[in-house]
Amino acid sequence: MSRCQMSKPTELAERAQMFEKRAETATDRLLRQHYREMAAYYPALSLEHREIARLQELPPAEFERLVKEGSTTPSFYNADRSTFRRVI
Repeated sequence: MSRCQMSKPTELAERAQMFEKRAETATDRLLRQHYREMAAYYPALSLEHREIARLQELPPAEFERLVKEGSTTPSFYNADRSTFRRVI
């Protein structure tokens, strides 16, 4: 099984800052809103990547136990629609 290449948390933080700067200088209201939404997206993505990296380091038995208990990690896959819309 191949692993997907994940961005480093520092790269994601830099992208968030870039979009926040764009939001500050945007003259169009909709564009400014879009940039702010993108700036909020990258920190959430960074948290998911760190949690995935932590889970990959677990022994298989511990990972299986967590899967059976159900994930408490917020993600786009298990978030309710309103949470998903707020982040994106």
